[in-house]
Amino acid sequence: MSFNSYGCILVVSPSPATIAEPLNGVRTVAIEYSFGVVENLHQPISVLDRSDVSATLNVSEHCRETRAGFAYQALNCTVAQFAIQHQASAVLIEGLNGATLDLPRMLKLMGIPCFIAAPVGELNVQARQDVEASLADASGWYLGDWAEGYNIDGGISSFEEVCYRCVTAAKQPKASAGFDYSIYEFAQRDHPLLLAMQRPYVDHFAGCRKVLDLGCGSGVFLQLLQDHGIDAVGVERNPEIAEYGRGLGLDIRTEDALEFLENSTETFDGIYCSHFVEHLPFELVCRLISLLQQRLVEGGKLLLVFPDPESIRSQLLGFWRDPEHVRYYHPDLIKAVGEAQGLRCEWHSHEAAPHTVVSFSETAPTVAQWPSMEPIAQPKAQPTLWERLLDRLGICSRRRLWELLEEKQLLVAQLNEQNRAQQAVISQLKVRTDILWDVNRTWGWEDNAAIRLVKGPQTNKELQC
Repeated sequence: MSFNSYGCILVVSPSPATIAEPLNGVRTVAIEYSFGVVENLHQPISVLDRSDVSATLNVSEHCRETRAGFAYQALNCTVAQFAIQHQASAVLIEGLNGATLDLPRMLKLMGIPCFIAAPVGELNVQARQDVEASLADASGWYLGDWAEGYNIDGGISSFEEVCYRCVTAAKQPKASAGFDYSIYEFAQRDHPLLLAMQRPYVDHFAGCRKVLDLGCGSGVFLQLLQDHGIDAVGVERNPEIAEYGRGLGLDIRTEDALEFLENSTETFDGIYCSHFVEHLPFELVCRLISLLQQRLVEGGKLLLVFPDPESIRSQLLGFWRDPEHVRYYHPDLIKAVGEAQGLRCEWHSHEAAPHTVVSFSETAPTVAQWPSMEPIAQPKAQPTLWERLLDRLGICSRRRLWELLEEKQLLVAQLNEQNRAQQAVISQLKVRTDILWDVNRTWGWEDNAAIRLVKGPQTNKELQC
């Protein structure tokens, strides 16, 4: 069997790393991290250095706290991508903190055993509960000062034993399971960033008593609602992703979204459906919105969020990374479908932040050359003997004084002319800049469109799909 058929050990360690390569003959890749100041709190991680086999990361200081939650999952995305890229057979993690606490649960989802070396020391009650929940959901072994309480496999009493088990796992032939959409999607998701992106949508459900998050994934929005004291339940079709979310204490049901809507008799005064319609053909979108309308109480709110087809960034950078995306839907079309089902549009992201489309010529506007200032050439009379004598004494003659005054007047006139020419060029540059800025502003349009529909009086109006 060739060496390439084996996996490797992925080492996740504080910087500088204190975990050495366990044994010779086994390939290792490393992610080293340290805690520090990160400018963008929505993305609590910055890459200091990265290569094919290693990464050095700076993690936001708030992730040092041993606490569960999407906001602390700074390392998840990088660890998942490294594990997939290198077909890791095992992951060795040093240290338990907010950034590493969810890794055992995530790696279980990916089917990769993990080994944790972490003297956890004194933790408060909440931290103990978070650690217990994470390690109970893990498929691996724990080594630390609570070894008896968290050693799931039993019998581990030394760091060398952990290294040995890592090597044993890594030397097993790594069978390819093929492409798994759920794992692919999960590895691409930056949970802290998603948390920040979805936080503004919570306000749409102010005052709601029971909210449904349809197609909730791992439950990012459910946690936001929970943090705001809003009772919410999620529906997710993938059992592993749903189980992952339940491990975070979220109420998630494992069921196909459309089947849930058809079979359930529950009603809600708020429904959140984010990034779902783009996975469906149009006839199923019509069916979806019809079913959503049936699950709403009178006066209930439905917030639909989906990729904006008018977003250049979405078109070029994000949409087609998802193999299950079917097509874009314009918010005006989704609004029309909702209105055909008796819903009325109460809020439209394009109306809240209008998109101004500008025209521009393929030929750039003309801009004149920047004017240069030529030296003043004025003939001067030869000074007389008397004027030379006065000049030696530092005295200006009357004739020379008039010459200087004339030079000043010419210089002022020349400067005024140059200033007018410069202002004309500046005006031309402003016209060109404004045109470019109007065009460039289209890059700043939000990636997502959103509309809030409210259930009003029932109508017999139907949409022929």
